[in-house]
Amino acid sequence: MSRVVFLNGRFIKNKDAKVSVFNRGFLYGEGVFETMRSYDGIIFKLDEHMDRLFNSAKLVYFNIPYNKKGLKECVESTLKKNALKDAHVRVAVWRKEEGFGLDFKSEKSDLLIVARPLKSFNKKIYENGISALVLKDIGKNEKSALSGIKSFNYLDNILARKKAMAQGADDAIFLNSRGFISEATSSNIFIVKKGILVTSPVNSGILCGITRKVILDIAKQYSIEAQERNFKIKELLRADEAFLTNSLMEVVPLVRIDKKRIGSGAPGKLTRRLSALYRLEAEKEATCGI
Repeated sequence: MSRVVFLNGRFIKNKDAKVSVFNRGFLYGEGVFETMRSYDGIIFKLDEHMDRLFNSAKLVYFNIPYNKKGLKECVESTLKKNALKDAHVRVAVWRKEEGFGLDFKSEKSDLLIVARPLKSFNKKIYENGISALVLKDIGKNEKSALSGIKSFNYLDNILARKKAMAQGADDAIFLNSRGFISEATSSNIFIVKKGILVTSPVNSGILCGITRKVILDIAKQYSIEAQERNFKIKELLRADEAFLTNSLMEVVPLVRIDKKRIGSGAPGKLTRRLSALYRLEAEKEATCGI
């Protein structure tokens, strides 16, 4: 089925969407993006995604050609143009300038919005959980200028996922420069010990996830003790439960690390509860948005 995308102020067929091979976004990865999920035609936490996108753009010297309200309308229109209810929505912004060399002259940007049907995730990952490999040779530099920015520069993540899968794991976990657990290749990580929820702090080199924030808000609402603090591999391995979070997959139980079982080796009670509460929150927002 032919889809419609929004490129630089126009709705066009996806096959007609083209950018120059000399564009700096293509040549040097000078771009930022947001990945979102819609439920029944309503994009969950759209305001929060827009806030993060505009903040990322500011940090890399982009001027987004819309204000937040205008861009939200463009995103919602793209979803409607494609007649989608449950969808994967991506907004990408990159430097409009063309040319070679590290120096740029313009802060103008190109803008692309894509909406496509949400792919169906295997139910087994929620029922049985997934495994991950902790990487010690590919890490996160919490002092990097890119730390906390959702940029086009995803090579570390791609290579880490590839390495983990080659060794029989589903995902990879990064350590930061101080040896603390940072995040997974496309997710934030939580552990549970004696009913206490723990996740890596913002200054550990993570991308501060929208889903991560929702989980922390839910924990506060339901009086579940939650801590944002550093922890190492040993504490991860000794956890009672663990799970990963991102906007598309929501809450995914993590049951094995480096082939070692976490807790019982099955999705834990608090993980399942938080997963259900997260879905209720998303469905509530969708209902209120109609």
